[in-house]
Amino acid sequence: MGDITYIPTDEGWLYAAIVKDLCLKKIVGYSFSSRIDTNLTVTALKMAVNRQKPQDNLIFHSDRGVQYASAGYREALAEYNITQSMSRKGEPYDNAVAENFFSCLKCELVHHKHYRTRSEAQADIFAYIEAYYNSVRPQSALNWLSPVEYAVFPDLMDRKKCDIMKWTQTNSKSQEEFLCQSKKEQCPLVMTMHSRV
Repeated sequence: MGDITYIPTDEGWLYAAIVKDLCLKKIVGYSFSSRIDTNLTVTALKMAVNRQKPQDNLIFHSDRGVQYASAGYREALAEYNITQSMSRKGEPYDNAVAENFFSCLKCELVHHKHYRTRSEAQADIFAYIEAYYNSVRPQSALNWLSPVEYAVFPDLMDRKKCDIMKWTQTNSKSQEEFLCQSKKEQCPLVMTMHSRV
């Protein structure tokens, strides 16, 4: 799934396009530009494909924006044998997953900052995606694992569910404290990630 948002800077808008994997809940592709055009969305798509190397019969969903409806974008999808899906007219909820990511990005990062340059905003958003959203931030759909944790250790999903059920019945710690402790006990990779943050 893909979408575009815009970030205010003193230089003008920074446009950001993302591609989100709906299975892993991970941002797998993104691009930034001072222009909102097809190149912005195609660059994000190419990053996602190069990173994930998806199998055939993939479906890519977006809204009906001209950047996704253009001949250039359709050609890029065809090159990777990806089927295009677009929101119904007047149905913004079809793209709610991408909008949810942008809401998190803005509430947790952008609205707390003042960016002088586009480069400054781009570097900050890059760090948010790679060092926090994909690697650390728990996702409710993944039973409070981060996308990276789930991709590397999918068997933790069942164990995490059991741990959360036990915690809710017997523990008064905050959920965030519990999840951090639980992750450190179960996964050496996560312990390393937490020690760097």
